[in-house]
Amino acid sequence: TPATPYAALGWLYCSEGSNLGAAFLYKETQQIGLDGERGARHLAAHPDGRGLHWRQFTTLLDGLELNEEQRQQAIQGASDAFAFYRQALREIFPQ
Repeated sequence: TPATPYAALGWLYCSEGSNLGAAFLYKETQQIGLDGERGARHLAAHPDGRGLHWRQFTTLLDGLELNEEQRQQAIQGASDAFAFYRQALREIFPQ
């Protein structure tokens, strides 16, 4: 759980950014017969497109007036989110 609302912004940034990486996974799922209607809906692009959605999202974030402490909390939140995802993957898919 993010410690502050600003840390939550970092988690949100990480989560939204994962949609860009999902494009690669989505392409691979099509090779095994899955698509946005069957089996890979969670990887499908936003109806307006991944790039447009990402640019709109980052424009909103960039428009926030954060002081340096709040900015650092957001950055720490993003780092924490990546660490959480990495650890979860290691537990689910041990080497």
